[in-house]
Amino acid sequence: MRNFSSRESGGFSLLEVLFALGIIATVGISLIGLIPSGFDTVRRAGDLSVIARIVQTISSDALSSDWEEYAEQFSSNGTMVRYFDDQGNALERSGLRNHIYTASIELAGASTSASAASATSLPGDEKMRIDRSRDLRRILIRVTNVPGELGGEALKGGENSGRISNHFVIVPNLNPIEKVEAP
Repeated sequence: MRNFSSRESGGFSLLEVLFALGIIATVGISLIGLIPSGFDTVRRAGDLSVIARIVQTISSDALSSDWEEYAEQFSSNGTMVRYFDDQGNALERSGLRNHIYTASIELAGASTSASAASATSLPGDEKMRIDRSRDLRRILIRVTNVPGELGGEALKGGENSGRISNHFVIVPNLNPIEKVEAP
């Protein structure tokens, strides 16, 4: 029989095991610390995606509507409020299903007077003396992800925190071209 000494055994010493466990614990704690920030990033990315869908829906509605009919949908103070669920689908009114997002829409220059509508212009219009008062409308879309009636209150109260995103959209006035009869 052979005589085994401690030098010939292939095991790890206690110091080596403790050192390896320290490295694993340090890496594990660092990775666990990243999980909450990862969840927050995923939540914010989802919010941005839904808000982009809401802004596109509202812009498309404005673009496909007649100006006079679209302006009639706004209240006396020039705003309209719309409600959306967690996927960005429009709801008829507040409180239906999962009312998560609230959007406030302000239409600049909703009246037909040139002074109210002249707020929308493009760079270089002054030099070329172009009046876009009949051609363009500027829409301010404010969206919040505060669920329920608190979202509407945040928009009405003028809160300007990170929970409200502001989007300006310029849409052309697509009135039908008047037919001119040939003589």
